Amino acid sequence: MYEDSGRYDEAEQIFVKAREAKPDDPGVYMQLAGFYNRQGDFAKTIEALQQRATREPNNPEAHYTIATFYWTRPTGTSASPTSRKRVRRAGLQAVDKALRLNKDYVDAIVYKGLLLRVQAAIEKNADRQKQILREAEPCRRGRWSSRSRKRRAWANSRSGREIPDAPSGPPPGQPGAGA
Repeated sequence: MYEDSGRYDEAEQIFVKAREAKPDDPGVYMQLAGFYNRQGDFAKTIEALQQRATREPNNPEAHYTIATFYWTRPTGTSASPTSRKRVRRAGLQAVDKALRLNKDYVDAIVYKGLLLRVQAAIEKNADRQKQILREAEPCRRGRWSSRSRKRRAWANSRSGREIPDAPSGPPPGQPGAGA
């Protein structure tokens, strides 16, 4: 109500009181992060999200959420390359935490690839850029292989029989295919 009427200081006080009343409730931190994000205060948004992740250290979604905010962080051309790299690196650290907790977390795999591609676009050294893009490639393939595993598991449970993995590599008749 305060926020809707433009009374932002009072709105923030209510969110802070809610955090004080329920310091272990992750939802409070998400609400506070949302408020700060709507106000355009990226530093406070990340701080609230990190406080949530501290309270849920084994929840990969908490770390993944931080990564998504870093990925969407507008850095524009006015930001220095160092600043843009720092933002992407922080996002990669968060997504890596999520993936350490759940290596098959499809959304985190996708965001890791996105963050790596943005990092490659910022990189001026061509060799380093190629290295980053090579690192990003398994994220794209991993996303599909993870989905394929889930589809096969579901199909196996429905049919009672084993469904083989899809072949890897290019389709027959394509460059690089076996003879």
